[in-house]
Amino acid sequence: MSELVIQTESLGRQFGSTHALSDVSLSVTRGTVMALLGPNGSGKTTLLKLIRGLIQPTSGRAMLLGQDGRSLTNEVTSRVACLFEGFVPPRTATVKQLLDLQAGASPKFDRAMAERWCAKRELPLNRRMWSFSKGQQRWVLLGLTFASRADVLLLDEPADGLDPSARRELYDAIRDHANENNVTAVVSTHVIGDIERVADELLLLRKGRIDLHAGLEELREQVCEVETSMAHGARTWSSELVVLGQREASGSRLTWLRAQGGECETFVRKQLTNGDLVRPVNLETLYLALTEYRAR
Repeated sequence: MSELVIQTESLGRQFGSTHALSDVSLSVTRGTVMALLGPNGSGKTTLLKLIRGLIQPTSGRAMLLGQDGRSLTNEVTSRVACLFEGFVPPRTATVKQLLDLQAGASPKFDRAMAERWCAKRELPLNRRMWSFSKGQQRWVLLGLTFASRADVLLLDEPADGLDPSARRELYDAIRDHANENNVTAVVSTHVIGDIERVADELLLLRKGRIDLHAGLEELREQVCEVETSMAHGARTWSSELVVLGQREASGSRLTWLRAQGGECETFVRKQLTNGDLVRPVNLETLYLALTEYRAR
C-alpha cells in the first residue's frame, strides 16, 4: 500500500463569518504531483497553510507525514518545503546569505545542488536580491526549495514572474524531482496548461469545497466534449453520463460529459446523430467547464 503523506478529514477554516474552506477530506500518497486548481478565493492557499500547520483549522484536521498539522514536530517540519505566492526575501540579502539561512533550517540541505541551480541560471551568489528581476528572484527561491531535499513540496503559484519557457522548465523540474526522489508535490496554479503535462492528480476547489479530486489519466478517459446542433434541441443523455457543463456558440451546443465507470467516448458514440462531434478534453477545457460553464 502506498504511504499516505497528506490526509485531511472534514477540514474547515473560517475567518470571521467567512468559510474559506469547508469539509475538505482528501488523501495524497508519496511521489504524487497534485495540481491544486480553483478560482480566486476558492481556498487553495488556505488549504496549503492548514496542511503545513501555519494556521489552525476551525473544524476537522490535517495530517502531514503522520502528524497532526496543529502540533508538528521539528523533525516533520524539516521534511517540508513551502513557497507561497507573494513571499519576498530581504531585498538586501545576497544569494549566498539566503543559502546559509536555508542550510540552517533544512538538515538535508544540498548546497552544491543550490549552487549548480543558480549557476545554470546565471544568478551570482554575491548579488543582492534587489538587483534581480522578479523572475530571477523566483528562480533563487525555487533553488532553495528544491535543494532543501524535503519529502513534501507545497508550492503556491511557483511560476509567478516566469516567462512561458521558464515555466515549462520549472514544471519539468518538479516532475523530475518528484520521480527521482519520491517527493510529493502539491502545486497551486492558475496556469493550467503547464501543470497538466506533469501532474498525476487534480484537486479542484470551488467556494471552499472540493469540486473534483481524481487522477488525470482517469479524467482523460472519463471526460469528453460533444458538439451538437442547436437545431436538434436539448439532448438527454443516458444515466452513465453526467453533464458537467454546457455553452452555446455559433449555432452549436458544447456539452462536457463525465462517464460513470467507463470511457466517455464509448458511451457517447452510442447516442450521436448525424453531424454530432465528440472530442477529448484537456485540463484547461475541463476547468472552464466546471467553473464558467458549469451545469446548474
